[in-house]
Amino acid sequence: MATVRELTDFTPDGTRIGQSSNEKLGFFGRTTPIGRPSVNAAYAKTTTTTTTTTALTVDITALGALVNTLRTALVNLGIAA
Repeated sequence: MATVRELTDFTPDGTRIGQSSNEKLGFFGRTTPIGRPSVNAAYAKTTTTTTTTTALTVDITALGALVNTLRTALVNLGIAA
């Protein structure tokens, strides 16, 4: 049976990795840890309604950009390949 180590401090408050937002992390043997990716501005809904084809296209395009930004962030962290 494999030996597994748990990352916990056995408190109901949870466990945090890193003390500040500028600390670097890497996962799954990533050779160069990176800082926290910024994806908060990747999707800004620019329309108030999706009743027109143009408004829906704008929203879908923005959502696609967000998905690509999130995927890039996950790959750069080493969480996704």
